[in-house]
Amino acid sequence: NIIPDVVKIDVEGEEIQIARNIDYLLNNSTCFLIEFHRRKIVKKYQDLEVINKFFNTFEKYNYEVEFNHHHDYAELLNNGISAKEWVNEMPLINNYALFASPRKNN
Repeated sequence: NIIPDVVKIDVEGEEIQIARNIDYLLNNSTCFLIEFHRRKIVKKYQDLEVINKFFNTFEKYNYEVEFNHHHDYAELLNNGISAKEWVNEMPLINNYALFASPRKNN
């Protein structure tokens, strides 16, 4: 019955399977740092709807999701550094990090 504060997930395209089995953690306000492999997911499932369902899981539990473009290769090549900022808009690149945490009640 351990409930972690944060879970880091980097499962090379199996994020969809993980999201199907984290309800217990979501119910207990665990935060998630996830390396998201969009290209691998699209290749495996041949359907973008699975990605929408993945993010709907977090919405269902009133989580907010922030994104980091650290895999933006153009930025890496041009500036020699990966992105440091977290943003609210999902990147259009294939791989990125996301941080999902319970929304704060105001």
